[in-house]
Amino acid sequence: MKLKYTLLIFFTITSYFIAPAQEIVDYSDFFKQREYPKSLLYMKLGYEHTQINGSNINTEMVGIHTPAKWVDIYGGFHISTRNLYQVAARGDFKWWISETRNLALRNQYTYSAYANENLQNLNMSLMLVYDQEHLYAAFGGYAQFFTNFFIKENTQRSYVWEPGLAYDFRTRIFKKAHIWNLGLQITNIRHFLVERSYSPNFILNGNYRLCSENDDHLNLLIEAGFQPSGIFHIVANYYSFFFNVGITCNI
Repeated sequence: MKLKYTLLIFFTITSYFIAPAQEIVDYSDFFKQREYPKSLLYMKLGYEHTQINGSNINTEMVGIHTPAKWVDIYGGFHISTRNLYQVAARGDFKWWISETRNLALRNQYTYSAYANENLQNLNMSLMLVYDQEHLYAAFGGYAQFFTNFFIKENTQRSYVWEPGLAYDFRTRIFKKAHIWNLGLQITNIRHFLVERSYSPNFILNGNYRLCSENDDHLNLLIEAGFQPSGIFHIVANYYSFFFNVGITCNI
C-alpha cells in the first residue's frame, strides 16, 4: 500500500516537471518548416566581348532547391558560342548555421571541359558566408585540378593542382525585400567561373521584382562587368566586358 502511494506521488511530481520540459525541448516546429521545401529557377542570357576573341553569346541555367531552412542545393549548366566544345557544370551546397539565415558555409563544385584546348578542370571551394540586408561577404579557399582531356597512346596522364583564396563581396543600396535594387560585386568565384585570387571580377548588379515588393516569385536580373578573358587568362588584353540579363522564378 505504501509502495502504491509512493509511486503515485512520484509520478505526480515528475509529470509536473516533465510537462513544461516537453514544451521547451519540442523540436517539431524545426522539422515542420511550413515555408519549405521550395525551389528557384535562374535563367540567364549573356553577351561578352573581347578585343582578340571577338563577341560571343552565352546562356546558363541554375536550379536552387531548399528542402529545409538550413540548406540550399544548387545545380546547373553553362553554354557559350565562343567554344561549342566547352561544357561547364556546377553543383554546390549552402549550409546555414544561424537561425536567421545570415551565416552559412558555402561548398561549391565546378567542372569544365575544353575539347578544343584538350583540357579539363575540377574546382572545389569552401567559404564562410555572412549575408545581411545591405552586405554579402564570403571568404575561404579553393583547389583546382587540371588534366588533359585526351591523351596519346603510351602517354602518362599528368595532373596540376592549384590552391588559392576564394572571395565574394556584394553590396546593396536597399534591403533585400525592396522592389528594386542595385549593388556592386567584387569576386573571383561565380556560377561557372573560378578565377585566380589576383584576378577579380567587377560587376554591377541590379534586380527588379516583377510582381510586388516582398514578393520574389518573379525577378528580373541585370549585371554588367569586367572579367579576365581567355582560357586561363592567356591573352593579350587582360579583361573582357560582359552584360547579362536573366530572370528568377519560384517553381
